[in-house]
Amino acid sequence: MTDTILVPVDLEHTEKLTKALDVAAAIAKTEQAEVCFLGVTDSEPSAVAATPEAYATKLTAFAEDQARQRGISAKSNAVIVHDTPAELAKAILGGAEEAGADLIVMASHLPGLQEHVFATNAGYIANHAPISVYVVR
Repeated sequence: MTDTILVPVDLEHTEKLTKALDVAAAIAKTEQAEVCFLGVTDSEPSAVAATPEAYATKLTAFAEDQARQRGISAKSNAVIVHDTPAELAKAILGGAEEAGADLIVMASHLPGLQEHVFATNAGYIANHAPISVYVVR
């Protein structure tokens, strides 16, 4: 039923992704699906990488490490945008379409005041994705 699972990742905060990674791996094993780890960054140097190419290399290494640790099939896709905060949700939706994903599994965080006023990325994606979305808190 599920062939490809898209998992958006923030390489700067991988420690906050554990539950979402666990859920995605469990589904991937059960459904014999491939996991596509999607990273979104801009062309400016960041704490993760100095260049988009270096970011893509780190994302590929992350995907390979997850595949090895969890016994799943995985690939990566680094998407470069001009303004990461403003374009993140749409980049994730585009990445899901590009990967041919049947499911998006993404991490969320505990909502605060800002989330009650402005939509979160996870909320936006859950409302606009044409495929199923699991938001893991």
